[in-house]
Amino acid sequence: MLEELKENVDNIQENTKAYIETSLAYYKLWGFKVAMKSTTLMVKFFLIAFCLMIVLLFISIAGAFVFGEMLNSYPLGFFECSRNLFSFSVTSILRKRQNC
Repeated sequence: MLEELKENVDNIQENTKAYIETSLAYYKLWGFKVAMKSTTLMVKFFLIAFCLMIVLLFISIAGAFVFGEMLNSYPLGFFECSRNLFSFSVTSILRKRQNC
């Protein structure tokens, strides 16, 4: 009877140890999964933001050439385009600060 009790205690210890090891492995895997999801989300965000900035750059250059044709001077067209972008930026910053 004492031997059976000792075997049962040994089995319980082995099962407990196996449970702890599998739980630890599960939580490591879960942490890796969460880290990869957040990393891919950040990479997607930065990639989309980068693409939008490139699009804005090309649209700004095209607009500068259009203004340059209208004013018969490409430097004035680029100045006008940069002035418009700057005024838009300042306006949006001021509105953002006013809402806070």
